Amino acid sequence: MPADLHLHRILKAPRALVWRCWTDPEHIPHWFAPKPVVTVIRAFDLRPGGAFATEMFLDGRSLGDSEPGCFLEVVPEERLTWTSALGPDFRPLDPAKAPFFFTAEVTLADHPEGTDYRVVVRHKDQASAAAHEAMGFSKGWGTMTDQLGAHAAGLAGAEARTMTIERSFRASPAQVYAAWTDPAILPRWFGPEGWTCETEAIDIREGGEWRFTMRGEGMAFANRHRWTALVPPEDGREGRIAFLMDAGDDRDVKAVTVTLTPEGTGTRLRQTVVFPTAEALDQARSYGAPDKGRETLDKLAATLGE
Repeated sequence: MPADLHLHRILKAPRALVWRCWTDPEHIPHWFAPKPVVTVIRAFDLRPGGAFATEMFLDGRSLGDSEPGCFLEVVPEERLTWTSALGPDFRPLDPAKAPFFFTAEVTLADHPEGTDYRVVVRHKDQASAAAHEAMGFSKGWGTMTDQLGAHAAGLAGAEARTMTIERSFRASPAQVYAAWTDPAILPRWFGPEGWTCETEAIDIREGGEWRFTMRGEGMAFANRHRWTALVPPEDGREGRIAFLMDAGDDRDVKAVTVTLTPEGTGTRLRQTVVFPTAEALDQARSYGAPDKGRETLDKLAATLGE
């Protein structure tokens, strides 16, 4: 067996969008691990010598993290190379902390059907490559690549699948962020007027989950939120909360992103919900989802004393 492992696909998405999926931390959690595993970005500094690290979660439990690797080469829309053998700023890592090291090179080229996508993963020797293959390289990286292609293709029509709601609050970004991330507060206001949340389990952290039943109008719906990013607003920087939302069955997953931008002494909140299909968004709109979303933010305002 050679010391290099290879993967080749023709992705039915423009090269620019495939590159965006690799280089925008907002998109990486949507494809970087075979579903239903959730990926959380622990470090992402897109430059030679910049850190790259992720942590995987399944059902809210960590599958283990690793020492940050680093990017070696960044050629926009053409090539991205990183290694697990070196940490930030090219500092060598302790080989005792990993079963093997590897260097991955991703190359992109235009193709009549989208993007010619190639990956070469280089190892020290054949034994290391064999160990990587035994861990599931072909199946795992193959599934990831299929998910990458699907997500990149979906970005081309993302606007037709996205619902956006905005609102201003007198409360500061830090106060609004706390209302979103405090497990004692979030269930009190989340959901439209007249609806309540019955929590089964809540663990608000990157990789954590909230499982609950939403009840109202004589109906009950199972819900699950899986947080992929929790970035508090600090030093004038906007806050960001991102999570995947479904019924707990990994079907019809919606991606929710909430940004909190300083607006004077208050906050401008922008919430986007990306539905799996345009038809799913149309169905949600037919149920009054935009109005129910605004009612939910009104309840948040009331919780903040506004």
